[in-house]
Amino acid sequence: MARTRLSPTRRPGLPRALRLTICIAALLLSSATFCASAGAAPPPAGDSSPVDPITGVVHSRRLASGVPLGGIGAGTFQVMTDGAISAATYNNNWAYPSGDLPGCFLAVRAAAAGRPVGRVLALKNAYGLPAISGVDYSGLFPVAKLAYQDLALPVQVSVRAFSPLIPHDLRNSSFPAAAFIVRLTNLSGGEAQASVALSWENTLGAGGAATTGRFDSRAGNTVAAVPDA
Repeated sequence: MARTRLSPTRRPGLPRALRLTICIAALLLSSATFCASAGAAPPPAGDSSPVDPITGVVHSRRLASGVPLGGIGAGTFQVMTDGAISAATYNNNWAYPSGDLPGCFLAVRAAAAGRPVGRVLALKNAYGLPAISGVDYSGLFPVAKLAYQDLALPVQVSVRAFSPLIPHDLRNSSFPAAAFIVRLTNLSGGEAQASVALSWENTLGAGGAATTGRFDSRAGNTVAAVPDA
């Protein structure tokens, strides 16, 4: 968890912002195609497409895929258009990507004038924690950009998530890692305190192989004695 104190805006139009970098172990690069599917939420009446036809920004909607992050040959996970983490293949489970990983998420807590507010930075949360009201998602591999909206928060939150992809540099493009750069901008007009947290669940039981089929266990790790030879 990263904590900080944000000063009020020093002059109009120039808010003071903070950038926090959180690196996580992620674990092949693949194409990122945003497409609606039968499982995606239908657009509301009067909205013909969840994707802005000019900018390509997805407005507060879950589409079928997101930007995959991870080193070349190391597996990936996807940052979905609703802020969720999904489709992990870093458990050597190329044939069976995981579904959503509910224990993997970013969250922010901010307080101004003595009023604290906390939000998970995704449109839904499996544990009943308060979720963000809206998100604008721009995905262009290997970078996903998310700008969040929630009137209850005294800060503006945006995230830039990426994995290093350096032309002609295989070694440094193969790190099994991803970076989340979190930017907070104080909108309160006074001093604000803010904390950013990253939760990442133990996903060793999620995956599968072509020979064994899919498995999805959240039972955790176990230790067993190795029998004598």
